[in-house]
Amino acid sequence: MENTCEMIGSQILKYKIVDKLGEGGMSIVYLAVHETLGHKVAIKVLNPNLLENEAVKKLFKKEGKFMATLNHSKIIKVIDIDERPDRFSIIMEFVEGITLKDKVQSKGPLDDEETYHIFSQILTALQFCHTHNIIHRDIKPSNILVQPDGQVKILDFGIAKLIAEDKDLTKTNLQMGTPPFMSPEHVEPLREIDHRSDIYSLGATLYFVLKGSVPYSECTLFETFQNIINEPLPEINKKSKFKELISIACQKDKNKRFQSCDEWLQLMNNMHSPSTKVADRKNNKDETKVDFRPKKSLSQEETVIVQHGETNNDDVYKKPHKLNLNIHTRYLTFTLALILIGFCIYLFISYYKNDSPNRKEIIKESMPSIKIGNQVWMSENLRVTKFRSGAEIKEANTKDDWDEAIKNKQPAWCYYANDASKGNTYGLLYNWYAVYDPRGLAPAGWHIPDATEWQILIDSLGGTEHAGVKLKSNNHWIDGGIGNNESGFNGLPGGYRGENSSFSSIGISGIWWSSSSTGPDNAASFFIYYSNSFIFKDQKSKAFGFSVRCVQN
Repeated sequence: MENTCEMIGSQILKYKIVDKLGEGGMSIVYLAVHETLGHKVAIKVLNPNLLENEAVKKLFKKEGKFMATLNHSKIIKVIDIDERPDRFSIIMEFVEGITLKDKVQSKGPLDDEETYHIFSQILTALQFCHTHNIIHRDIKPSNILVQPDGQVKILDFGIAKLIAEDKDLTKTNLQMGTPPFMSPEHVEPLREIDHRSDIYSLGATLYFVLKGSVPYSECTLFETFQNIINEPLPEINKKSKFKELISIACQKDKNKRFQSCDEWLQLMNNMHSPSTKVADRKNNKDETKVDFRPKKSLSQEETVIVQHGETNNDDVYKKPHKLNLNIHTRYLTFTLALILIGFCIYLFISYYKNDSPNRKEIIKESMPSIKIGNQVWMSENLRVTKFRSGAEIKEANTKDDWDEAIKNKQPAWCYYANDASKGNTYGLLYNWYAVYDPRGLAPAGWHIPDATEWQILIDSLGGTEHAGVKLKSNNHWIDGGIGNNESGFNGLPGGYRGENSSFSSIGISGIWWSSSSTGPDNAASFFIYYSNSFIFKDQKSKAFGFSVRCVQN
């Protein structure tokens, strides 16, 4: 495989590579010159390490096809594609200029006049894409090129999708993107994406242009995702007539955003007139709301009463002796059932507390496991609903149940989105109080690893920057993820349950508790993300619901 230095001076089709222009996670972009005509081109070459990844190659090839169909002055043109067993390249027009990201970082926030000039062009180009049923899905400052004369070109359609290509292509289980410019529906894999996701991303780009920094710039990646879903963008302390447009473009509910780039552009044009206010756009919206909640239906008993007009409750007391007999019978049955259940529990606990080495070895062998370095880890997420002592762990399948458990610092578990089928694949989500409960969440012969044991695992796989790719399973990650499961850990993207009881990030990230507390309300956790090779250590509220893995004693 050619490295960057070896590519300089080599030839692709009739183009000789003369310099390197830039590099990203998926590709390297070179400057090349036609050997006969002498004109310059930009050649994007797929990272050689990804040539074996069919999903990535498919996306890369689609990028060339998409861009070749987009004949617009504000979109970079594709000239040719060169596909070989050892190399995959897209040949594009070369345009002198600087990315919007570099422009803002070198010059600082833009004034309103330059902002208007740039964004009016972007909106026109995006409207063209959306009209042709193409969603860009990675709008951000580094994908917008500004030429010396102020003209704009949109770059990098590598993860674009044709809306009409397939009815499932707008599902987020096929999505990729760049935090912090991703829309809420882009972050959450159970929601659908349409052209309004680009509008959100462009709103976040406008935020960057006016403030000079990205939204949620002080947050970790994990916190950024949470904020995208739950929190509005931070305020911009700058006078600009365009900053109010951000609040519309970046609404969490896509139905409340601009519904097209044309709508945004029209308001932006009108804002040159001092009499036009953003509120005018809101006032013109149809405020009629339809309540789609199912109407409460009468119970069978209520239905009978209504039908027959029997609204006299005195009938309830007509047969007191029969009623008392039923009460005594039920009480006796209930008491006998309790005695029987108690006896069964006693037998179960007596057996479970048997600490014979043979029994422990049987338990250890029955758990799917993998040896990584000097440790033996479970190779699937935990899914127990009882402590090692035999006591039940509370299932919190409603928001109230989960909140009550957190309020009282009691252990609880749930399925992702309270869907039992998710538990079959991803295991269960536990709050930290279940992890640290003295009754023992881990089965006999196992324990919940502390932060030090997690670090030993990470170090044995090459450290923070490389361990994530080796820990990820080969399936269930959106777009295949960037992982090879080299360790056999089989890390799954089980998502999480947040402090407000909402579920998020299934298919996108895998997050596991450690047994290490980092304060009264926080504990150490470790998570891996679909689009990179890292594993991150973080401190999260004990109120979260994360997956759990165990290490053999």
